Amino acid sequence: LDMQLPDGTGTALMTALPARNEGTPVVIFSAAEDNQKFSEMVKMVLIKSRTTDQHLLDNLCRVINSCKGHPCADKIL
Repeated sequence: LDMQLPDGTGTALMTALPARNEGTPVVIFSAAEDNQKFSEMVKMVLIKSRTTDQHLLDNLCRVINSCKGHPCADKIL
């Protein structure tokens, strides 16, 4: 989830997610650095300027693998 979307804010989407998709893991990947207020609601927060492509890929794979057997697993990929 990018917190600075061209058609709306990630903040608005984050507040709507729990009611609709409880338990679905969310990874914030954003240029914005003030995302800590959501740290309890998401699996991880990655800042674009500090995250290599490989680091992003490794962390996304880790999140996906943590979902195996969870109801959210069939929603990913």
